[in-house]
Amino acid sequence: MRKIKENEFGLATKQMLEIFFDTLDISIAIKGIDTEKSKKVIYENLYWDIVYYYKYGEVFTYDDDFGGIVFLIDGRKSSFIKQAIISLKASKTIRSVLTKEEIKIFADNTKKVRAVHSFNWYKKRKNIPYYLAHMGIDKNKRGTGVFRKMMEFVFEYVKKYNAEIALETFVAENVSIYKHMGFELVGTVESADKTFKEYRMIKTL
Repeated sequence: MRKIKENEFGLATKQMLEIFFDTLDISIAIKGIDTEKSKKVIYENLYWDIVYYYKYGEVFTYDDDFGGIVFLIDGRKSSFIKQAIISLKASKTIRSVLTKEEIKIFADNTKKVRAVHSFNWYKKRKNIPYYLAHMGIDKNKRGTGVFRKMMEFVFEYVKKYNAEIALETFVAENVSIYKHMGFELVGTVESADKTFKEYRMIKTL
């Protein structure tokens, strides 16, 4: 595991797109939009996500091929406003790629996700934890022990700075996996139409 370099943002974003494009939250956000257009929009959003976490937190890669990627940030330093300002830089690409109708669809879909996915739920805790914002593994490396190695690295890294780490998942099956690694389920939030849930978890290190 090592921190990514600034000149690797493009390569890292390309790999992240492959890893995350089929995840539930992104699938909801791009519903009703052409696949190729969706990939351009999500690529741009992921790129500026890297910029934010590189600047205010940490972005690690498992290897030089970006077979696994982790985004971390000290919850006391995270800022929705700062993240929103950086994310605005993606809006130019979105406007150039999508039609006005598609922009509205994307905005409505994103609003639906954000109604469930709070960017700062963990900041309401008495002791604000470190936040594991993103973790993804190349499809070809899943089931090879990479996930456990990455999580063990994260635990060792975070406990130098904080006694707790927070994460969330939209995948119900992941809850038992994280529990096995010492996380506790501290809350769930369900969408208004009851089609998906976010599971919020904390681990004491």
